[in-house]
Amino acid sequence: MLKGKLEDSGVLEIFNYIQANKAGGVLEVRRGRHLATFLFKEGRLLNATSTSVDIRLSDILYAAGKITPFQISRAMEIHLKEGRGRRIGTILYEECGVPSAVIQEALTSLYTTIAEDVFKWKKGELTFTGAENLEAYAPDGALFLESGVDTGQLLFLIASKGGK
Repeated sequence: MLKGKLEDSGVLEIFNYIQANKAGGVLEVRRGRHLATFLFKEGRLLNATSTSVDIRLSDILYAAGKITPFQISRAMEIHLKEGRGRRIGTILYEECGVPSAVIQEALTSLYTTIAEDVFKWKKGELTFTGAENLEAYAPDGALFLESGVDTGQLLFLIASKGGK
């Protein structure tokens, strides 16, 4: 387990470490009341969530013209009916016919947005826990579980946008 303060080493350095070492595990970054969680497997980003980024997968897909309001409504209806079952992305893929490549592209965009936001945090705490805890954070289905987002590509995308 690695623990530290953002003032001492930023999230970018941890991402670089994870990529270079093909590490797996969970990175949690806290700033005040905000929490960002990143799940890695073999150096690839499988999942990212943050309480400071208010954008959803369906927002990205809709804004890109990849899904219709009917598909969003249908997916939400199924999601609510199942309780905390399948994620919206999985439902859109399995029940609404949205291709997995489209969902993966939108997830890459979402994860990039979350990482960009967290990279700007100047103060806070981070904890990186090894691979033994992956199951507790793993999203359902295999839309990203096998492939994930190439962390190097994600860092390049952020750098090309002018992020740090």
